[in-house]
Amino acid sequence: MVKDWNETELLRLITDEVEESTTLDYKAADALAKNKKGEITKDVSALANTDGGLIIYGLKEHPQKRHVVEKLDPIDRKMFSKEWLDQVINNIRPHIDGLTIYPVPLSSGTHDVAYVVEVPKGVTAHQATSLRYYRRRNFESVAIEDYELRELMSRASSPKASVSFDCRRTSSIGTAQHYVLLPKVKNDGRKVIKDFKLTITFPRVL
Repeated sequence: MVKDWNETELLRLITDEVEESTTLDYKAADALAKNKKGEITKDVSALANTDGGLIIYGLKEHPQKRHVVEKLDPIDRKMFSKEWLDQVINNIRPHIDGLTIYPVPLSSGTHDVAYVVEVPKGVTAHQATSLRYYRRRNFESVAIEDYELRELMSRASSPKASVSFDCRRTSSIGTAQHYVLLPKVKNDGRKVIKDFKLTITFPRVL
């Protein structure tokens, strides 16, 4: 994920014709109209209910080339502030922990911005203000089926861990190099993990 969002990075999405995907959604400035608050919660919750990703408000899609951006579409931050957008998104239930909104100043005007909304993958099912559940599929937000909702609800009760490795050389004897392997296990979920089994298979050459 890009952390230092700026106008240059947004323009790169246009020139490189980066397509929308299940984890990337473009929205024009009018997507923040006050009568579209429900659509905002629908699109954000859909990302959280899938694999997380980005929604970028302030990019106008190309009229002929589907799913790519034609140009910047500035948002007036005096009319639609970061705080206003945050309040709208916070109507999603339950609250999406770790969601971040990046305001990106645009050179077209003093109050012109785009908003990059970074949505983490949810740990449970998140409900839009329509009282419905959505997920991303084929470039759009669609209603969740019953079996999908059950799977999402089980996220919070399922253990989730990741493993990373580091190594440190301890000694050298002739041509032989001796290392200590340092695995690091991280609990990425909310459920306490009491036991964790890690099996490592080394190539014969080692």
